[in-house]
Amino acid sequence: YIEDTLNTPASAQGICVSDGYAYVADMLSTRIIDVFNPANPFEIGVYENLTYFAQDVAISGDYAYVAYGKEGLRIIDASNPYFPGEVGFWDTPYIARGVAVSNTYAYVADADSGLRIINITNPFSPYEVGYCNTIGWVEHVT
Repeated sequence: YIEDTLNTPASAQGICVSDGYAYVADMLSTRIIDVFNPANPFEIGVYENLTYFAQDVAISGDYAYVAYGKEGLRIIDASNPYFPGEVGFWDTPYIARGVAVSNTYAYVADADSGLRIINITNPFSPYEVGYCNTIGWVEHVT
């Protein structure tokens, strides 16, 4: 059964849960929801980007890695979940639609420009280390 729900202002595109927090890619923002008590979720922080749509989110350590459409990969410091802020970014060639993180790499599904592999060892200064062209549009990566 459903414990509780929490509406967000826009359309939730991607959600990642880590250590009692749900990170929601919610079109024009990335929202941080306290879900320690599933019967009482509540929003505690938000990073807004009013230019492009947040499509997907992945968490690693204190950072949220957000696929932000035409603005590429945005890296949000969530060490203080009440006041998240952008610390780094990598502009992908097309439209960042999905993101997954493993070790020191972010894997970005970048629509028509395939899979982009970004080194995130230093979240303040990410850089692309490789890519794979795909046939057709890439939307998701896990």
